[in-house]
Amino acid sequence: LQVGVFSSHVRAHGKQPREPYAYGPRVEDIARRYLQLRYRLLPYIYSQAVRSAQTGLPMARAMVLEFQEDPTTHRLDLQYLFGDSFLVAPVVRYDHRCRVYLPAGDWLDYWTKETISGPRWLDLEVPLDTLPLWVRAGAILPLGPEMAHTGEKPLDPLTLELYQPEGEAVTVVYDEDRPDIPVRYTRQAGSLTVEVGPSPGQVEIVLYGVRAGAARLDGQPLPIVVTPAGHQRLAFEGTAGVKIEVQLA
Repeated sequence: LQVGVFSSHVRAHGKQPREPYAYGPRVEDIARRYLQLRYRLLPYIYSQAVRSAQTGLPMARAMVLEFQEDPTTHRLDLQYLFGDSFLVAPVVRYDHRCRVYLPAGDWLDYWTKETISGPRWLDLEVPLDTLPLWVRAGAILPLGPEMAHTGEKPLDPLTLELYQPEGEAVTVVYDEDRPDIPVRYTRQAGSLTVEVGPSPGQVEIVLYGVRAGAARLDGQPLPIVVTPAGHQRLAFEGTAGVKIEVQLA
């Protein structure tokens, strides 16, 4: 399931029972958690699929493909990149141990949002319900609302998670049923500018690795909400497209 959720397609094949509930409530709960995450990540997954068709790069990429100048990546076969932003390291040992290599650059633990700088090896002991997962610093992750099937809800709200934004980054949120949504940020000194194209409804920007002191939308103050986990969120109506100016603390 760890590999399947972070692949282009999810199928549970095999001769023995494959339904999560066949293995008890705990496994069922873990499976539900990751499948819910999968549905929230569909804007990212579909957008990466479009880029794969455009460029020929696979969605699940061997580490050496992205980091060819790093000889350590040449022999890694138990971890991979999923699209441009995720580093995935499924646990394949019964003792819950996992050894992961982070190439040069900053990586944020997806679950804790802690920043770790590479290159370095990590020796981890991982609980059954945790997939070792990192996001590359500078990434823009688009997420949709939680839902049970793809046609249940529109992309409202569209959540844009910015992971330690630096310099400039651009992405496009693709959807076969809706116009493309371009997203761009630029960070200079103590300011961060985020531009989002017209969206189906509400837009939320969540900041990781930076702190906002103030934010403005069309010259008007925009409230900064602190999430229960201590991160910062900006929410606004996005149907007309917006430009957000954030003063960093």
